[in-house]
Amino acid sequence: MDELKKRILDFPTYIEPHADVLATLDMRSRYMTLSSIPKYRVGSDRFCLWCRSGAPLKHHARVYCGDNCKKSANMFCYPQSNTMKAYILIEFQQCACTLCGLSYEDRILRWIERKENRKGTEEWEIGPTMNILGYQLSAINEIDVDHKIPLHRGGIALGLDNIQAVCRQCHKDKTFAERKR
Repeated sequence: MDELKKRILDFPTYIEPHADVLATLDMRSRYMTLSSIPKYRVGSDRFCLWCRSGAPLKHHARVYCGDNCKKSANMFCYPQSNTMKAYILIEFQQCACTLCGLSYEDRILRWIERKENRKGTEEWEIGPTMNILGYQLSAINEIDVDHKIPLHRGGIALGLDNIQAVCRQCHKDKTFAERKR
């Protein structure tokens, strides 16, 4: 798994949101925008929107202290995104569907190898990224993001705690079974 993570150019290190940020978010809301999180200031100094730590931000237009905070905020607020699908599958589930155990590791590695072989061509300039990997998994109807506890039964919509990456067929079966209840 570590080899796979190293070969993806922008594999993020997830950073948990600061407690003040969590307090401002409506965790049951289906749609959350990052613009609804209030900016954090101490005097005239502005700090990172997500982790609220570190040195004050130098540039007036900067919102995050680094790329990992920016990616973490986007993944948290948009759990159905392509990047999030790939992240959950690789980081938490060892490249397998949580319901049936179907492994995607070989497919992901083959896809990365194909892309690495084309690096430098017009079609593929930068190499494998999380968003493109998630898009590939979605485009071939392989992976869905599923709420472990459905939203209508009190599950939370945002963050990593209530979501899992499952294969399309398992997602259909689970949804069908939940609707019958």
